[in-house]
Amino acid sequence: MKESSKTLTRKELYDLVWSSPLTKLAKEFSYSDSGLRKICKKHNIPLPKAGYWAKIKYNKKVIKVPLPISKKNQNDEIEIRIDKENNREKSHPNSIIA
Repeated sequence: MKESSKTLTRKELYDLVWSSPLTKLAKEFSYSDSGLRKICKKHNIPLPKAGYWAKIKYNKKVIKVPLPISKKNQNDEIEIRIDKENNREKSHPNSIIA
């Protein structure tokens, strides 16, 4: 099983989630969109609201929520582990167990 990891800052992940739908990003990282959403939530990264990408498609006005300042004890680096062979979600330190 080939596994690698990618380290991003909060700002880098914020820029990614506001530049492309989570479903597309999740595939790049071999995650489910809900798994990626949980990582963003854990690191206080706001996500586009429902309908955001449809509005973009039709050149409608949208609101981009600014990235909040990180919490005092929050790590600004996020490690995302990627399973390239099986293309499935992997458990890692940034995952939230429901």
